[in-house]
Amino acid sequence: MKKFLFLVCLSLFSQFVCAQFNGNGFYRVQNTGTKRYLTVVDHRASVNMATTDPDLAAILPIRSFERIVGNPGSVIYIYQSGTSDYSLMAQGVDSYDLMGVYLNLRKLGDGSYYAYARAQGMIKYLYDEDSRRDEGWLMTKGVYRNWNIIPLNSSSDNYFGVLPEIEHNGSFYTTMYAAFPYKSVSSDTRMYYAELVRRDVAVLKEIKDNFVPAATAVIIKCSSSNASDNRLDVFASGGSAVTGNCLGGVYFDNDNKKHWNRLAYDPNTMRVLGVMKDGSLGFITADLDYLPANKAYLKVPAGSPEEIRLISEDDYATGVEFVPSADNNSLSFFDLSGRKVVNPGCGIYISCNGKKFCR
Repeated sequence: MKKFLFLVCLSLFSQFVCAQFNGNGFYRVQNTGTKRYLTVVDHRASVNMATTDPDLAAILPIRSFERIVGNPGSVIYIYQSGTSDYSLMAQGVDSYDLMGVYLNLRKLGDGSYYAYARAQGMIKYLYDEDSRRDEGWLMTKGVYRNWNIIPLNSSSDNYFGVLPEIEHNGSFYTTMYAAFPYKSVSSDTRMYYAELVRRDVAVLKEIKDNFVPAATAVIIKCSSSNASDNRLDVFASGGSAVTGNCLGGVYFDNDNKKHWNRLAYDPNTMRVLGVMKDGSLGFITADLDYLPANKAYLKVPAGSPEEIRLISEDDYATGVEFVPSADNNSLSFFDLSGRKVVNPGCGIYISCNGKKFCR
């Protein structure tokens, strides 16, 4: 039943895929009147074709491009099968796989499209509501029923770019969990996954060619704090699967009462990317009720430390470990020149037993 309800909603959503359809690929959908973009925020919906009060809340129109630019829910892959048959993929859902039927539409003379569905001899058009709010909602009556399809392209104004959330030592970071593969345009934007090597340490593993496969939770080191500098190319397939990834992710964080789709944050088994108490980058215990949509978290065993430090592959390969405690006076530490350090700050040191440590 849930699959049926979702497909009916997506059938309305996908009726306008030919508006600027240039072949199989990724697009954003924008209302010509309200300028809001459609985003998929749930995998369930329902439309009663016999009424004017359908449930279309699985699709959320959003005007602000800043909220759209790095939102995987706004990225729709559309593919054609036959002359007028189409299907779409978004947030891990394929409308054809759900129901085994394709979707179709007709084109308008001005280049925009009316989105509509037929059932039981009736036609219902898809509208965005008339308000000045950033978020709207979809209806089957109103004023704004013209839609444009805009191809996604990293070299155009309709690009997909990453907005970092954390600044650490002059670098910018975020996490992502998307249903499609992607690759960084800039060589300065790097993709990593994390492997938990012991209770309090995780190793950053760089992904080959910065090409992230679908449904892979990652850490992204951004080129800057500007999404335009962190553009990504998106793909229908590609990227090599990673092994040992201890990161997980979620597609949805929807608090709509009829479409409640959230994963509760568990401080016993989850850590999120952040800055540790000593200023290091790591995964920390957060003050969260639910995990945010399309973000990654570190999966840890129950009883793990509140903070999990991240180290590079090079440090791990050269045997660099971490000082057990800043207040441990039973250990003597030396810098890399052999000078004794009484109160070691952040950096790499050598202990009295010859082991390298990082603080």
